[in-house]
Amino acid sequence: LTVTGDVTGDDIYIQNSGEGGLTTGGDVQGTDVNITNTNGSMNVNDGVVSGETVEIVQANTGEGGVTIGSDVTGTDRVMIENTGSGDMTVAGDVTGGTVSIQNQTYDVEVTRNTENMPYITLDITRVDRDSSNTDGGLTVTGDVTGDDIYIQNSGEGGLTTGGDVQGGDVTITNNGGDTNVNGNVDGDNVTISSGDDAGEVNINGNVDGNDVLVENNGSGNINNPENVNGDIKDHEYGIEIPHNINPGSYTGINRVSFPYNPKPVITNINVFSFIKDNDPTRLVYNINEDSDSLELRRESIRYGVNGDSLSLGAASNHILNILDISKTGLAVKTDGGLKINDEVKVSFAYKGIEVEATAKVMRVNQSTNVAGLKFTNLDNLTANKILYLSMLNESQKEQTATNDQNQEKQPSFMNILSKM
Repeated sequence: LTVTGDVTGDDIYIQNSGEGGLTTGGDVQGTDVNITNTNGSMNVNDGVVSGETVEIVQANTGEGGVTIGSDVTGTDRVMIENTGSGDMTVAGDVTGGTVSIQNQTYDVEVTRNTENMPYITLDITRVDRDSSNTDGGLTVTGDVTGDDIYIQNSGEGGLTTGGDVQGGDVTITNNGGDTNVNGNVDGDNVTISSGDDAGEVNINGNVDGNDVLVENNGSGNINNPENVNGDIKDHEYGIEIPHNINPGSYTGINRVSFPYNPKPVITNINVFSFIKDNDPTRLVYNINEDSDSLELRRESIRYGVNGDSLSLGAASNHILNILDISKTGLAVKTDGGLKINDEVKVSFAYKGIEVEATAKVMRVNQSTNVAGLKFTNLDNLTANKILYLSMLNESQKEQTATNDQNQEKQPSFMNILSKM
């Protein structure tokens, strides 16, 4: 099947089971767009593929690989999946609310659907088992932008990104071959995982965000860790990568670390075990509901604010007030006019500190009109002042709430600050 003209409609199905494969060359624009191939190679070349939901699927019977040269946009979600043999290359830019790019991470079967007559279509069934084919690799050279981004591979050929990846929650997971991050990665929460069955990790681009974790337990090491503004965990625990076909998560594979450290019992908190001078963060134990186990993760310390401690001065349009503050950014209430990657300016006074900053919008909740901002030009001295004053305020509130109980077990917060 070769489609070189433009295709426009509400519901669009471009589907092939012939041995010659499937090729598109024009624009494909609709509401729900489905491009499915079950035989031969798949080539979505040139043009633009766009809709509210876009699914581009190579079934486990496909052969010869997948090449996506078109720009792909899905206002709700974009799913690009290969479970056939061969490599998958995504060369066009991909933009969506949720973006999921999956190579050989689970299995996909395709069957005929005759219930919605007179249209007979191929139905996609994602099967909860390892992919029938694991001989390929995943290469993403275009830019990827979205609220939630999943770029995941279990093929033996490894995973390579070449364009910039920007989003709210960014998950890059590899469990076969080497992991090569050649473009920049930026997001609110960024996790790059190389599993037990993967190779080495090469961080050639810059990896940044509010909460960043790069972890590896493959056969090689993490190279160029200085390009990561966040936590590095290299061979500190095992990383299993089981498949996951939960439709609500759009995740192809999960990441599970082991062994899990026992939850500590802390009676005398030492702030220096939690805070690093160049990047104040806290380490928290997160309960894995599936296994009732504990895993350690990194989280920025965020503090709620009130009118007594913070006053908003001049701000970019759409910002109404500030909800919480951290060393790395703000949560703000908006009028609904901000979108991800917007650059905004904001000035405020916090406990006597005058702050003028430029920030980038990393996350937007459309239902509550709350946006997460990341500072882009705040100097370290001012950032540390914000953190320490917030910690002092939080400590004072906790001491008041406990009504002087167990005071002999609590450290003097002013003594801690004096040591800093």
